[in-house]
Amino acid sequence: MTTHHEKREILRLARSGHIRRLQQLLQTDVDVNFLHHKTGMTPLMTAAHAGRAAAVELLLQHNADPNLRAIDNASALHWACLYGDVQTVKMLINAGAELNIRRQVDRDDDGPAPIHMALGKSHDDVAIELIDAGASVDLEYLGKTVVEYAERCGCDGVVGHLRQLGVRR
Repeated sequence: MTTHHEKREILRLARSGHIRRLQQLLQTDVDVNFLHHKTGMTPLMTAAHAGRAAAVELLLQHNADPNLRAIDNASALHWACLYGDVQTVKMLINAGAELNIRRQVDRDDDGPAPIHMALGKSHDDVAIELIDAGASVDLEYLGKTVVEYAERCGCDGVVGHLRQLGVRR
């Protein structure tokens, strides 16, 4: 069983990117899929949120589950998309991350999927990676389809890519 101290240390190392120490700790058979008691964030989500691709890779190698969700229903993929980390997005997709999970921003509305997080920050390359991996382009967010949301966010590369794929409004 993973102690409270070990959990805190794993989260700290995932956030800071101290790979050597993280690897040492992971070799002691700690649980890499625990949820933070307040946020529900896992070490994998923490590493993705901090933009620590090497830590994400190491955690995935130690069987971190890319589909666990925090209290707001966000996954590690949401955080990687928000910060535009294509390398981490690719790793998470290859690890089987669900592409269309919606964050729960408001109890009555569907929150953003990872593609909306990428588009909202104009990360065209990340959004295209998601589309090519099979993310739904039919998901609406804020009353807009993916192509409409991409237009609104000024993601011309994504709009062009979607049009090449035959996707219209």
